[in-house]
Amino acid sequence: MNQLTSTFGDEATSKTTVYYWFSEFDRGRSMLTDEFKEGRPESVVVPQNIDAVRELTTLDRHVTYRELKASLGVSWELLKIVVSNTMITSRIDDLTCFSRDRIRLERASQEQSKDTHKTLHDCLGRKGIRTFEQINDGASAWNDGGYSSG
Repeated sequence: MNQLTSTFGDEATSKTTVYYWFSEFDRGRSMLTDEFKEGRPESVVVPQNIDAVRELTTLDRHVTYRELKASLGVSWELLKIVVSNTMITSRIDDLTCFSRDRIRLERASQEQSKDTHKTLHDCLGRKGIRTFEQINDGASAWNDGGYSSG
């Protein structure tokens, strides 16, 4: 241990680690890398699982937790986490889409309003009417009998 400390200083491994590796090599281990471990991954809340849940629920709105669990191969607790994250991201996506659509509709409405105003202005200009006072004067003349219906 003193040789390790004198060689590596503060970065030397602890005594416990040295004894652990000694016992591992004594049992026949020949590599320093970790062995492959089967089982579920550290995190199931990964984009692939969220996308899978989103796709399954889009295809069948009545899909059960049991079917989702069988499809993903995870425990009930982890499935609940994935589903809640899927629903949260779906709601965020829906709200983002709703906000974008609302903004697009408002802009389209403003543009349409400008186009309608321009069309009305052009039409009235062709008739020689330039102001709303002239429109009101024309309406008064019509109501006073200045124009006959025939």
